[in-house]
Amino acid sequence: MDIVGKDFISVFPRLRTEGELEELLKTIQVARVSVNKARDLLRVYVVSSQWIHKKYIYKLEEEIAGQLFSDTPLRVKIIEKFYLSRQYTPEKLLDVYRSSILLELKNYNILLFHLFQTARIMFPAENSMILTLKESVIAHEKEEELYRILEKIFNERCGLPLQIQIAFYQPEDSKVLKNSELQMRAAARHVAEHTKLAETEAQENSETREGIAESQNEGRKQPVSRGKGHKKGGKEDLPLKRSSSPDVLYGRDFEEESVSIDSIEGAVGDVVIRGEILSFDSRELRSGRGLLTFAVTDDTDTIMVKIFVKAEQITEMAQVLKKGSFVKVKGKAIVDSFDHELTVSSVWGIKKSSAFREKRHDNSPVKRVELHCHTKMSDMDGVTDAAALVKRAYEWGHPAIAITDHGVVQSFPEANHAMEAIDGAYRDQYKKEHPDATKDELKKVSAPFKVIYGMEAYLVDDLKGIVSNSRGQTLD
Repeated sequence: MDIVGKDFISVFPRLRTEGELEELLKTIQVARVSVNKARDLLRVYVVSSQWIHKKYIYKLEEEIAGQLFSDTPLRVKIIEKFYLSRQYTPEKLLDVYRSSILLELKNYNILLFHLFQTARIMFPAENSMILTLKESVIAHEKEEELYRILEKIFNERCGLPLQIQIAFYQPEDSKVLKNSELQMRAAARHVAEHTKLAETEAQENSETREGIAESQNEGRKQPVSRGKGHKKGGKEDLPLKRSSSPDVLYGRDFEEESVSIDSIEGAVGDVVIRGEILSFDSRELRSGRGLLTFAVTDDTDTIMVKIFVKAEQITEMAQVLKKGSFVKVKGKAIVDSFDHELTVSSVWGIKKSSAFREKRHDNSPVKRVELHCHTKMSDMDGVTDAAALVKRAYEWGHPAIAITDHGVVQSFPEANHAMEAIDGAYRDQYKKEHPDATKDELKKVSAPFKVIYGMEAYLVDDLKGIVSNSRGQTLD
C-alpha cells in the first residue's frame, strides 16, 4: 500500500535528533497536523511502513515540545498508524511489539498493565487471539477496557484484523491472587497520588463515556467465552435508514448547518460536519456487531467517524460510504481517553452532500501538449501517478501527453493501462451514439488522445575516455 504523507524531517526541519530516533525519522511520514483552538494541544498523525516502539513515540513527543515549543504550554500527541508487510500476523507482531504495548498500558493505567503482563495469550487461528486473564475482581472490572485498547492497537493502528476473546484462569494459590490484587491497587494509588492520574482519568472518562459506551457495553452483554450475541431490540436492531428522504444514507434526517472540522474543540457534544470520505474500514466485533470507521475531510481538517451496526449490515454500508463520496454527518464529538484522538461517534444520521470542490478546467481555445512530464517514478522530482496525469490531460482536452521520467520507464505500463481505459470509455460512448456500428468499426474507434512514451535519459560520450590521468589505482 502506498503511504501518502510528507517526510517527518520536512515537516519539522528544525527538530534535532540523534541515534536510533534519527534513523527512525527517515521511515516516518506525517499524514496531517492539527492544533486545537486553545493552542495547548498539537496532534501529529504519522504513518510508517514499519512498527515503532512506543518509547520512541514518547521521546519524539518530548523533543518536539521541548525544542520547538519550549516557550508555549503546548502538549504534543503523536497518533501513529503502521502499514506493515504481509509477513506480520497478529502473533508475530505481538512477539516484537508486546513490550511497547506494556509500556503504553503502564503510562495509561497501571491496573491494565498488570492484567496484560500476567495474561496468557494463545492464537488458535491467524486472526484470532484468546486473552486469558488471571481471575480477580479487577480483571472483571477492567476486561472490557483492555479489550477495547488491544482491539484499537491491532486493528486500527497496525491494520491487522484480529478477533479477541477473553477468558479467565484461576491462580494455583488464592493467597497469590490476593497479594497480586493488593499490589495492583497499591501501585494504582501510588501512581494516582504522584501524577494526579485519578483526576485526569475522571475528566477524560467523562468526556468519552458516551462515545465509547457502545464499544464497551457490547462485550459486557455476554462474555465472549460463552458465545456471541447482542441485545435484542437494542439500537443496533433498528434499520440502517430511518427516513424516507432519498438523500439519507444512514439513520435519521437532519437540517442543521455544518461546521468546519477545524472548529471542533474536544468533546463538544452534537456536531454536524460535511466533507469527502478519504478512507473506509470495517470489522466485526466479538459481540457479533460491526464497527465502521471512515475519515472525512473538508480541507480545513480531517476527523474519524465511527458507527456500530449489525454484522450483516457491513456490506450494505460499505456500498454507500465509498471513498471519494461526499457526505454530511451528525453525531457527537468525543475524545478517546486512550489515544486522545478526536472522533465523531453516536451518529444520528448521514446524508449525501454536494461536492464542495470545483474541478479545475483548461479554458484555453488552443490546447498545449506537455512534453516533459515527470511521474512519481522520477525520484525527488515527481509525486503523481502516471494514470492520474494521463486522465487529467485527457479531461482537459489535451491531444497528448509525454511521460519523461528520469532514466526509467517504470511508469509506462500504468500510463498504457490508463490509455486503454480512456479508449474503452470512448468506445462505449461511441457505441451508444451509433448502435448500428459493427465490431470492425468499433475496433478502429479510439479516443482523440495519445500518450508519448519518452525518457529524460543520461548520455555518455563513448568516444572519450571515461577516466583521466589513470595510474592504475582502484576505485577504493
